[in-house]
Amino acid sequence: MKNAGFVLVDVLIALFLWATGFSALYGLTEGAIQNSREALVMTEAANLAQNLLEQLSARPWTQNFTEGKCLPGSEVKGSEQGLQWSVKSEWESENVLLKVTAQVTWLKKGYPSTYTLTTLYCVQ
Repeated sequence: MKNAGFVLVDVLIALFLWATGFSALYGLTEGAIQNSREALVMTEAANLAQNLLEQLSARPWTQNFTEGKCLPGSEVKGSEQGLQWSVKSEWESENVLLKVTAQVTWLKKGYPSTYTLTTLYCVQ
């Protein structure tokens, strides 16, 4: 009968250790899921910025200018897939090199985060 108390203490210690290990694993899993969500949004932002610049470069620049898709010295804004985007452009040298910047913004934990992609195009 004297050993019966030790079994109860052993079970309680085992349950405590199991609960502690489970809590640690849950915390790690929750952090991993949050990091993967942030990586997914960052990837979507990068893809959107790249697609914006590819769409501009696929068309003649005069057509982009007349349709208002890209206006040197100004900014064009829009939204897609829950992300806010803007395309800014400015001449780098005498109407030959055009610097185009695509910026994508989203909210991360209530604060804005941005992804910026800039490139130069030779416009002739």
